[in-house]
Amino acid sequence: MQKENVYFDGDEDISEVQDTTIQSTHEILNDSVELAFQEINFVANVRDEIADHIWRANRR
Repeated sequence: MQKENVYFDGDEDISEVQDTTIQSTHEILNDSVELAFQEINFVANVRDEIADHIWRANRR
């Protein structure tokens, strides 16, 4: 997911900057974790498919 860049013009107070930074970091971390789980699931599916092929080959 493409994120919007956040720009500060200098008129923000510290809590506004902190809140925006925390929210942005939270979104990035969530996206990273989601991608990691997708990759893990993909690898697990490939592993299962390979195991199935080996099992079928050994039954012949």
